[in-house]
Amino acid sequence: MTDKEIVQVLRCCRLGSPCTSCLAAGTGRTVCIDEVHVAAVAAIERLTAENAALREKVPQWISVEEQRPEPGKRVLATDGVFVGEAYRTSADTWRRYDGIAMRDCLGSIVTHWMPLPSAPKFADILRGAPEEPEEGDKHEESCFDQHSPGVV
Repeated sequence: MTDKEIVQVLRCCRLGSPCTSCLAAGTGRTVCIDEVHVAAVAAIERLTAENAALREKVPQWISVEEQRPEPGKRVLATDGVFVGEAYRTSADTWRRYDGIAMRDCLGSIVTHWMPLPSAPKFADILRGAPEEPEEGDKHEESCFDQHSPGVV
């Protein structure tokens, strides 16, 4: 069963609909709830594992007490209130991306930092985009050239 089918079946059971109208009833069983439970447990376990794997990929704030970035490496830095791009100098002071001292901007000291995220992949696509068509050249119609009904 797909996740969507499991949800539909659980809603059907909750509303007291007869099993004959249930998607799981096609399995030949008179009572389908056991099959639905097995499928629901499997889906929950799979989604929980996927969620845990995704959480591992999310950058976390790093305390400056635990670790500091390499001098000159641009990172996101915060004092617990404000967040901005910054770098740590070799003298162990923090500067904003434009060179202004973070202490002058924030009014307090940097407490946490995290690496900057990677640039979006579409930037590479834009660099390799074809030049604009010359006047009079036809271009293929794209989804942006079409309007959905009711959309102006």
